[in-house]
Amino acid sequence: MGADLSACDLSGQNLTDCTFRGCDLTNALFNDAVVTNAKFSPHAPNKGLTADQIKSTWNYKHGCMEGIVLPKDLANALVRQ
Repeated sequence: MGADLSACDLSGQNLTDCTFRGCDLTNALFNDAVVTNAKFSPHAPNKGLTADQIKSTWNYKHGCMEGIVLPKDLANALVRQ
């Protein structure tokens, strides 16, 4: 909660069941990270989280997005793309 993860390389990490609340995720790398059941809290928004970051995850690439909680605007952006 509230962690500064800006520019952190989380690539390939198992982030299953993690909760991100009020974190700075600006320029964080999520390439092939597993985010199964991860919660990117819409109630305490994360700074800098983008659709491109989510699209780089293992889950998005393999169509396994069930259980992942995203802010509504970000979820909608992924559906439209």
